[in-house]
Amino acid sequence: MHALTLFIGVIWLIAFLDSPSMGGGWVWDANNALGLAALAGMLYLTIPGGARRNVRAHQTLGYAVLAIVLLHALWFLLDDGVAREFITPNAPLYMWTGITGLVLLAVLVFLAEMPARQRVHDGFSAFRKWHQALATAAIAGSIHHIIASGFYFQTKFQAVLLIGLAIAVIFGRGIWTKARWSPHTTPAKFLVTCVIASAVFTGIRNLVL
Repeated sequence: MHALTLFIGVIWLIAFLDSPSMGGGWVWDANNALGLAALAGMLYLTIPGGARRNVRAHQTLGYAVLAIVLLHALWFLLDDGVAREFITPNAPLYMWTGITGLVLLAVLVFLAEMPARQRVHDGFSAFRKWHQALATAAIAGSIHHIIASGFYFQTKFQAVLLIGLAIAVIFGRGIWTKARWSPHTTPAKFLVTCVIASAVFTGIRNLVL
């Protein structure tokens, strides 16, 4: 099984452990499914890339993940007038942690490119440490956004499982290396996977259950 498919499947499974028939309609569920798929993509990007030739593939995939996160955010703002009230200074904390996750992801993507990387970091070692630290912070913000919103992940058990998945992926780099699950997915394949997986998630919420 491909690592990206595994991450999406596990996140989907956790989301369906409680109140599996609860949904907000086709548009709402589809957009939230894209957000969850984006989290899976962020986790997927933390897997060691292996050979140096994979660095560019890692960078371009980062742009694809950022595009899905931006689509998730803009979709709500354009489709739901109420959602626009959640980007004011009085917005709930989980909205700001979600926005923080998006901003950090954008910083990660753009500062990984040359020559911006050379201007900010003294060397590759410093870049890698900061890159990994910001990636962890971006994922943490995104997970808090998902859990604290209380829509699909309402129980402590679900929260523990989702956090546990993130910890296992982020800090289990040695395991992923031994398993030879280095990222090789192209942006196009990632985007297609997101669309298909989100359609399945939305269909189950609105048709099956």
